[in-house]
Amino acid sequence: TYTITLKAFGNCDTITTSQTVRVRSKAKSIFTPNRTDGCSPLNVSFRNTSIGLNKQYRWVFGDGNTLVSQDPIVTHRYLTGVLDTFYAQLITANHCGEDTATFPIVVQPNTIVLDFAIAGTERFGCAPHT
Repeated sequence: TYTITLKAFGNCDTITTSQTVRVRSKAKSIFTPNRTDGCSPLNVSFRNTSIGLNKQYRWVFGDGNTLVSQDPIVTHRYLTGVLDTFYAQLITANHCGEDTATFPIVVQPNTIVLDFAIAGTERFGCAPHT
């Protein structure tokens, strides 16, 4: 907040007037994920710590999903069958403009399939049991 003062004067009089002006800043996007890599399905929580008098927060998760939310923490699940990097973004907007912050999220496929067979009834034996 600033106070602007105008002073006008002449030979016979001086007039002074003041007005208070509030200057707003452009939005500033700041967020942190609780993790930036892992295996699919990967649940990630994002903490919004943006500064300024912001009116809108739009999340773009990089996998085709978006979310508009005022919540300070949002979560998203990444699913993939291949190694992939998703670029999560927070777009913060107010009357003075918008700002975007980005984090890469690396997700690996979970391709492990457990499978084994026991020959007949041979579930017990002496060491080494092969």
